[in-house]
Amino acid sequence: MPGAIRKQILWFSPTERATVSPQNFHISRRLQRLLNQKQFHCTFDCAFDDVVDGCANRESSWIDSQVRKCYGELHRIGFAHSVETWHGGELVGGSYGVAFGRLFAAESMFYKEPNASKVALVHLANRLASWEFELIDAQWLTPHLETLGFHTMSRTEYMGYVRENLRNSSSIAGSWQYRKDPPWRSSTSEG
Repeated sequence: MPGAIRKQILWFSPTERATVSPQNFHISRRLQRLLNQKQFHCTFDCAFDDVVDGCANRESSWIDSQVRKCYGELHRIGFAHSVETWHGGELVGGSYGVAFGRLFAAESMFYKEPNASKVALVHLANRLASWEFELIDAQWLTPHLETLGFHTMSRTEYMGYVRENLRNSSSIAGSWQYRKDPPWRSSTSEG
């Protein structure tokens, strides 16, 4: 197209990835007390576009209209998923990412209330553990993720894991919405 501006979507592959096994996800006593208070409610795949918008609503964000469109399409065909945290009927946090094989690659998360994104990740880890997923990838290790048990994995090890995982199909395809409560692995369920 002469005169048209083409935008390139950049792909980042850090030398170390922040990863955790869902079965080794760490819930601190403080976070467990918050979960026990049941002030938040979590859902899956109920507000995907709103979660992506929440993640993009920052001073500087890589999530533009083209990225939103691509992830929206991945969601509609059953590969991209969201976990939403609600308080009083308002979306206050969440995360989204892509599932393939037994790997969930989390793309971004947001919160409007303290700990809302941590609560979302607890529910995500519980769901993935119940489905025997092996790894959650969050790309960059932050102090926030470190408190939840995330650690670094070298790019070489990670890419080997991804190649192996692409050979294994996941038995969990399509929407992750539940019509009834899922089988949580601990007492952290809030519905």
